[in-house]
Amino acid sequence: MLRLDVDVAEPYATPDDNPFRNRADARPEIWAYGLRNPWRFSFDRATGDLFIADVGQNAWEEIDVLPYGVGGANYGWNRMEGAHCRGATTCDTSGLALPVAEYGRNDGCSVTGGYVYRGSQQPSFAGTYVFGDYCSGRIWGLVGGGNGAWRRTQLGQAQPGEEQDQMGRPVGGFQHVDHLFGRRLRIDPTTCRARARIRARPLKRNSVVEVMRRASLLPSSGGAGASVWVHSPSAGSQEEGDPVTR
Repeated sequence: MLRLDVDVAEPYATPDDNPFRNRADARPEIWAYGLRNPWRFSFDRATGDLFIADVGQNAWEEIDVLPYGVGGANYGWNRMEGAHCRGATTCDTSGLALPVAEYGRNDGCSVTGGYVYRGSQQPSFAGTYVFGDYCSGRIWGLVGGGNGAWRRTQLGQAQPGEEQDQMGRPVGGFQHVDHLFGRRLRIDPTTCRARARIRARPLKRNSVVEVMRRASLLPSSGGAGASVWVHSPSAGSQEEGDPVTR
């Protein structure tokens, strides 16, 4: 994972406090490493913490949290898959940042990252990280405890054939699930209960376009890797976690 300053130089500058800036054996742009295939990551707009949904290889999907301002973390791949030693019964985990949550193949096969809910319409969901699985259609909420423990609760189940590949956070704080085949459905939080099916309402076409634009789900013209993910609490109307194409 790279951390760049795109405001002070073209095409970018390396921030002075990047953890590997002064090391000859590493690229100065690196902020964290040991990730396999993060499929969506987003900032908690209240704390600045970065939530990373990292797709596993054959056994475990994981959620990692990168605390605000903390660089240099090693999340373990390919020594680890989730919180488990990969290809061995034991391994050295010293110095690794282990996931705050994981799940195996009984719950799904490919994690889809979402957002921490910071809206005002459903106060009971405040601080809940909402994410899902592409294969099983399950949608979970993840909440951190004061003792460092995290609790994962299933909020709902997508209908058969409604595979999730993206989630968005539009204005107002509602989560949206982006399904294949052009169907984008809004989660109705009034029906979210543990292990209850989520009722989803299709959005009007014009509102879908606006939601996708504001939630940064519209693909950039440059394709994969063309977006720079930023956290800018002072950016006014800019949504934290939005990609900015340079």
